Amino acid sequence: MDATEYTEAGCYGKDVEVMVSDLLYRADHSVEAAQRGIVLVDEVDKIARRTQGARTDAGARDIGGEGVQQALLRLLERREIYVPLNVPHSVHKHDFVQLNTRDVLFICAGAFSDRYQKDEHGCSRPVGFHAAPRVRGARRLTLRELVESGMPPEFLGRLPVMVELQRLEVSDLVRILTEPPGALARECRELLALDGVELRYTQGAVEQVARFAVDRGLGARGLRSVLEAVMADVLLGAPGRGSGTLTVDSTFVRRRLQASPPGLFP
Repeated sequence: MDATEYTEAGCYGKDVEVMVSDLLYRADHSVEAAQRGIVLVDEVDKIARRTQGARTDAGARDIGGEGVQQALLRLLERREIYVPLNVPHSVHKHDFVQLNTRDVLFICAGAFSDRYQKDEHGCSRPVGFHAAPRVRGARRLTLRELVESGMPPEFLGRLPVMVELQRLEVSDLVRILTEPPGALARECRELLALDGVELRYTQGAVEQVARFAVDRGLGARGLRSVLEAVMADVLLGAPGRGSGTLTVDSTFVRRRLQASPPGLFP
């Protein structure tokens, strides 16, 4: 679930108890199963304190930032809470059920990309054509940096394990392109199959797309734009092509990426 959907209690938006209510809903309304469930709170860096006083260190009222963090503390304290029983109508707050979060595993994930713009001494990294490239994961984020980014210490104290993910390599992006049920390469193949065209990828073609995304720093989210730039003409011309077999190799991918409009990719 996305942390940006939740607001402080009493304000328009979702209360934090709804995430546990959604867990209960996915557990088929079994309280015993929900009390041993897993809740992944994504984009937790987006609910950091956005305003901060220079003297008191107290933030101004922020219904989508620190207020959500303070509300999440009740869930992370391993206590019994009342959650809405019906997720679609949770805003009405008619029916509640008591649930203990002691054995619920909460995982908070975030990019914290702004913290990587500084070096190990806290100085801003140079930006420009001659600046050294920023390599994510070259150093570990500290608790002090997370506090400075707007995460309160009492919130971080209830998340004792901090893990940093490594940067995705070419082999990882190749797997993302081909292995999941909704993989992009499989999606293009099924779209062309509707017009009677059998699409085949060579291993070099898939690696070429993944390598282009890594070199440009696009990551997994940029794979769709890269593959669409490669397959745009093929997909548009498929209805008039007729049935047959089409093989996409590394040469075809390289030629299409070189012919892409300027400014399409960073």
